[in-house]
Amino acid sequence: MVLGCLTNLLQGLFASGKSTILPSTRTDLALRQILSDPKPDTRTRTILACLGLVVLIRAIAGGLAAAGVFSSSPVSELVIDLTKPVAIFVAPDAPVQLLSPKVDVTIDVGSETSGGTSQLTYEPISIGDLPTLADEYRATDAIFGVTLSEPLLKAFTITAKFSSVDELLAGSNPANVVTQHYHDGTWELLETRVDFAAATAKAQVDQLSLFALTIR
Repeated sequence: MVLGCLTNLLQGLFASGKSTILPSTRTDLALRQILSDPKPDTRTRTILACLGLVVLIRAIAGGLAAAGVFSSSPVSELVIDLTKPVAIFVAPDAPVQLLSPKVDVTIDVGSETSGGTSQLTYEPISIGDLPTLADEYRATDAIFGVTLSEPLLKAFTITAKFSSVDELLAGSNPANVVTQHYHDGTWELLETRVDFAAATAKAQVDQLSLFALTIR
């Protein structure tokens, strides 16, 4: 569009009235006869509009450059802290799903799980803060706490992922992959459904606190 405006501008600068050369019968010199007086070209308004557009574009570009939009500095990256808690709101009449920052734990909460609108919070726990397990168990990387701001009315599902090393240590035996829940100072073994093809362990929980996926 700007290129077309500049072309019209150049054409308009050289626009003039029409004339012709008529041969004279009295002299060898040509008599220049003006057939019409020069008049403003019809493209004047277009030319003025183009000039205004060019000025406007330069002003906008200058403003964006001053604001740093065209800065050559590296673009900052979004950084997610995998050690921070994650929370979502839970409505009493709608199921929700919470996914951990490392995408290794999924919490599926059905409808009517709490008595009112509440906040479900997932908090990753470091191995150093884990209460001591029984000697025959070792923890995987899936160690976390789950809390709900309203009373829990019915069980929900926790699905945790494990690694190929965990499967090797378990001897590919589903009975050796166990979700545990820490309650009243002791670890409680939860019934766990293991899918080695998907590398997941799933358990139904009806109490909230600390959880760990363990290998026996």
